[in-house]
Amino acid sequence: MFLKAIFPLLNGRLAGPLALVRSNVLWLAALALVLLAAAACTGGQFRVLSNGWTALAAEWEPALEGTDTASRLYVGTREGEVLALNPRMLDEATVGFSAFERPQIVSNGLVWSFKPDYDDDDLKLGGVFGPPAIGPAMVYVGFATANGESGALFGLRKDRDSLATANLLQGEWKADLEGKVVGGPVFVPDLNLVLVGTDAGALYAFDADSGSPASWVKFPATDGAVGPIWSTPRVVGSTAYFGSLDHNVYAVDLSNGTQIGGWPYETSGGIIGRPLLIDDQLVVGSFDRNLHGINVSSGVGRVLVSADKWFWAGAATDGSNTFVSSLNGQVFVLDRDGNKLQEFAVQGPVVAQPATIHSGGRTWVVMANEDGALHLISEGEQLTDLVTIEGGSRIKAPLVGVGRELFLSKEDGMVWALQLTGNTLEKLWSLDTTT
Repeated sequence: MFLKAIFPLLNGRLAGPLALVRSNVLWLAALALVLLAAAACTGGQFRVLSNGWTALAAEWEPALEGTDTASRLYVGTREGEVLALNPRMLDEATVGFSAFERPQIVSNGLVWSFKPDYDDDDLKLGGVFGPPAIGPAMVYVGFATANGESGALFGLRKDRDSLATANLLQGEWKADLEGKVVGGPVFVPDLNLVLVGTDAGALYAFDADSGSPASWVKFPATDGAVGPIWSTPRVVGSTAYFGSLDHNVYAVDLSNGTQIGGWPYETSGGIIGRPLLIDDQLVVGSFDRNLHGINVSSGVGRVLVSADKWFWAGAATDGSNTFVSSLNGQVFVLDRDGNKLQEFAVQGPVVAQPATIHSGGRTWVVMANEDGALHLISEGEQLTDLVTIEGGSRIKAPLVGVGRELFLSKEDGMVWALQLTGNTLEKLWSLDTTT
C-alpha cells in the first residue's frame, strides 16, 4: 500500500518503461525504512512514525592562522533533543582517536541540552532530519512529532541556561506545524524570518525573534497545499526556492508569500535535494534521474546531465565547478555554465548533502556514501575511501565543512569530527549523542 501511494510522487506518473519502475523498487523500499519507522494502515489512513537521522550545523569563526574553525556545533538528535557542543573542548580532550560516550562530555564539551517534556505521548518529539539554522542570537530546529503526523519548530537562545533542559526560557519559542519537518529550516537575516517546509505541503514563515507567524503565514495561503516539501529552501534576496515531491521547483516572494511569475518549474520526479545557486542558475536534481539548471529570473530550465539513478542529495561547488552524485554513485563535474566536464563513479549511493573543506590552498568536495566511505574530490583529482566511518548505521544527514574540519552524523546518533591534513582526512573524535 505504501509503495502504491508513493510511486506517483517520487518517480513520475508511472508512464515510463516497466524496467525503470522495477529498477527503483529497492530504493522505494529503502526510503520506506528510512523515513518511516513504522507505517500501519488503519481505517484507510497511515499512521507514520519518524525517527529522524540526527543532523547538525556548525558555527565558525576565523582562526589566527587564517583557517576557519568550528566554535559551536548544534545537533538535533533522533530522540527529540537539541545539543550545543563546544568542539574545541572535545579536541583538547582527544588523545589519539577518541570516542566519547554522552556522560563523558557533560562537563567537557556539552554547552547545553534541550528536550521538552510532554504528558501526551503523541505530542512527544521524534527525530530531526534536516540541519538546524543558526541566527545571531538563536538556533532553529525542526522536528517531527513521535507519531509522525505533525511537526514543531523551536527557536532556542544560543546563550540559554545549561540547566534548562526541559522548559523554554524567556525569549524562546515553539511553533506547531501541520506535517512533519524533513528539510532543514532557513534563517533569512535581511527579513528576520525563519522558513520551514513540511510534508503536508506548506512553507511556513515566522519572525526569527518572537516566533510569530509572518504576515502571510504560509505558502500556499489559506487551505492550499503543494506536494510534500522535503527540500531545504535556498533563499536568494527575498525569494525562496525549494523542491517538492509533486515534481515542481517553487519560487516564493518572501515579502508577501506569493509565487513568482513563470514558476513553478516542473520535472518528472520528486525533488528532495536543496537547490544550489551558481551565478543566475539554480542546479536541482530530481527523481526523474536528471540534473536541471533553471534560470532564476525566468523560471526556464534545461537538463544538464542524466544519470542511471535518481538524484537525491543536492549539488556542491568548490567555487569554480559543480559536483553532484546520483543514488548509484555516479559523480558529475560541471563548469559554471552547467556543461559536463567529468564523470566518474564512487562506491555506493550518495544520500547526504556533500560539503566543502579547505587545505593547502585548495577546496575539496567531500561526499559520503550511505555505508560510510568518504570521498575527496578537487580540481579533477579523485581520492576515495580515505576514511571509512565504521558501524552499521547510515549517513544521510548533510555533511558540514568548516575550514579543514568536517563534521558528520549518522542515523544511530553518532557524530564524527575529522580534519584534513594535506590530502588526508584524519579522525579527531566521535560522540554518541544518545542518552
